[in-house]
Amino acid sequence: MEPAQLALLAFVASLAGAVNSIAGGGTLLLYPVAIAAGLPPIAATASSITALCPGALSAAWAYRKELKGRSKIVAMLAPPAIVGGLGGALLLSRVPERVFEASVPFMVLFGTLLILFKDVVWRQSNRPRGRLNTRQVWILAFAVCAVSVYSGYFGAGKNILMLALLSIAQSRSIHETNALKCAVIGLATSVASIYFLATGKAQLATVSVIAIGAVAGSYGGAHLARGLKPILVRYAVVAIGISLTCVLAYRHLGA
Repeated sequence: MEPAQLALLAFVASLAGAVNSIAGGGTLLLYPVAIAAGLPPIAATASSITALCPGALSAAWAYRKELKGRSKIVAMLAPPAIVGGLGGALLLSRVPERVFEASVPFMVLFGTLLILFKDVVWRQSNRPRGRLNTRQVWILAFAVCAVSVYSGYFGAGKNILMLALLSIAQSRSIHETNALKCAVIGLATSVASIYFLATGKAQLATVSVIAIGAVAGSYGGAHLARGLKPILVRYAVVAIGISLTCVLAYRHLGA
């Protein structure tokens, strides 16, 4: 990949990291630019997931105080998150390129709708919950595994979707729920990223450059969030997501 293309990807990754910090939906920015830079759809997705993974891990570390005393539920959800993340990565690696490309517009639209209705998720997360019984614990573990599969396969809107699931598991504050979400997503995307790098689906040199931009953007986004209205950023991401859905659908139907 040419230096100019890498620089462009790093710049867009910084925007994606900032958007994730403010409103969510960074994948919707990074994926089309990776395609425009010459990466095939599956390689672009694998690279995006891998490059944005450090941001999820750093967020989990930043929330370590909120995770204190939550080791039991983290340990319970770690296996389904790891299995799901690896399952999503394996699925992405084995699906035919044309089939994956045909599914992308639907996944982009799905992620866009999740971002659009994010406030509903946050309101639900603040509702008091009772203690889960054994059956509900198994259902939650299965659901976490399913979202983790999606996180390792494409992942647009995965943070909002995981937050919605985890909100039913506890009556804690939204910050503690968000901390648990970061830890689970970090596990799922980490195992997927390791697989992508080990199998060559994501190139270490390319991913490293993109990841630097993403981490810088995530850090800067945390500061920008204090001066920007998140709803404006979210609506901008939604507009991009809807436009991207239309473009990708038209390109596929016209092929």
